[in-house]
Amino acid sequence: MYRRTATAVVALTATAGLLAGCGSGSSGGKTSTSDVSGASAASELSSAISSLGQGSTLTVTLKLGTTGSQLVSFVHQQDKASTLTAAQAGAIAGAAVTFEVTAPSGKTLDQISGLTSSGAANIALVDNGKTWFAIRIINQTLYLQADLKDLLHALGQDQSYRQIAGASAQLPSFLSAAVQGKWISLSLAALKHAIPGATGASTANPSQAHHLIDQIKSLLTTDVTVTKSSSGGTDTLTLSANLRTLARDFTTTFANSIPGAGAALSGANLSNVPDKNISLKATVSGGALTGLTLDLAQFAKHPSGSLPIELAFAQSGPAISAPSGAVAVDLSQLGPLLGSLGGGL
Repeated sequence: MYRRTATAVVALTATAGLLAGCGSGSSGGKTSTSDVSGASAASELSSAISSLGQGSTLTVTLKLGTTGSQLVSFVHQQDKASTLTAAQAGAIAGAAVTFEVTAPSGKTLDQISGLTSSGAANIALVDNGKTWFAIRIINQTLYLQADLKDLLHALGQDQSYRQIAGASAQLPSFLSAAVQGKWISLSLAALKHAIPGATGASTANPSQAHHLIDQIKSLLTTDVTVTKSSSGGTDTLTLSANLRTLARDFTTTFANSIPGAGAALSGANLSNVPDKNISLKATVSGGALTGLTLDLAQFAKHPSGSLPIELAFAQSGPAISAPSGAVAVDLSQLGPLLGSLGGGL
């Protein structure tokens, strides 16, 4: 929405997601002594993040905490000439991205690293109860499904879908199935055999993964002041930080800890990030992090009202199963297809 602060907003959200999958590491930094239990608010936050890795299932949901009508009102307050319609706002407000991961039987999430021969993961884009896109990884098999027809319809691209559907008969069977909204599957083991190193990035070294998590976890409490706003069955913590400092430190952490990230982040112009303080809310229940909320109105040109983006954490979720009838990707056709696409770029 506001290009100047997009890097920092994404960094905050991405950090929460990365921390959700961790279970180890210590932290330090600025703390608050307002916690009557004796532990600092920062320590409570650190412990709450670690607790997420101590279960066998974790579901993370990212969405706007607003309605379509509230979104229209907020946008029009910022830009009187906005052409956002009620239907478009309803679709945006009703959209959610969910990520669920389960550990192998008998293990917890903080005992695994990278892809394993068991366990499962599911990522889905859902809008008002309808799944538009989903990816699953189960027993070293990748499954993918997209409701391309309805998705393009929502984007006003019906003609594009008709053109794609019209040409699908000339495509390999697995791509034709994908165009029709069917599930397709790809064996990661077969892919690695056919293209050595193709899945290498997916199997991180445990010590490297824990090192990255330790850095991010420490960063969250070092450069963020954490205070307890309320306590009870659910504790509310307020996290405050300077946006430019946070963006700079996130960039440094990712550039040094993730292979290849340095080149990708080297062009980031952090001078465009506003030098201002921001805050977000964290909720802790039963000793585990249950939510993070960032009010995007803090970045608005004309601060008025609120536009919260919410990240919810749950240590439960529906069983992740392999979809029936998935059409297998033919690797003998995939290679030449990718080659022809690459040659046309």
